[in-house]
Amino acid sequence: MFAEGNRPIFVFSSSLLFFAFVNLISLVKDDGILDVKRFETEIVHLRQEFQANLEENNRIRMQIKNLENDKTIERIARQHLGLVLPGETVYEFIPSDHLKSFFEQTTSSVQQIDSLN
Repeated sequence: MFAEGNRPIFVFSSSLLFFAFVNLISLVKDDGILDVKRFETEIVHLRQEFQANLEENNRIRMQIKNLENDKTIERIARQHLGLVLPGETVYEFIPSDHLKSFFEQTTSSVQQIDSLN
C-alpha cells in the first residue's frame, strides 16, 4: 500500500493527527480542560465569598453578644429611640443658629400683631 520509505512519515503524520484530535476533544468536550479551568475559577470565587460570609457571620455574632448586655440595650434605647428612665429629666440644647431663626420669626409675628392693633 505504501512504499517502504513513506511508512515512517505516514505513522508520524497519523500519530500527530491522532494526538491533535485527542487534544481538541479534551478541550471542547464536557468536563474538558476548558470546563476544568472555568470550574477552578469558580471554586476560587466561591471560597472568597465563603470567607467573606464567615467574617460577616462573626461580626453579627459579636453584635448579638453585645446586645445581650443590659447596658448596651439601654445605651441604644437612649441614643436612637430617645427613651429615658422614670424620674429622669431631659434637657435639650438647641443650636444657636436655630434660636436666631426662631427669634426672628417670633419678632416678625409680634410686629404683625402690633400693626393690627
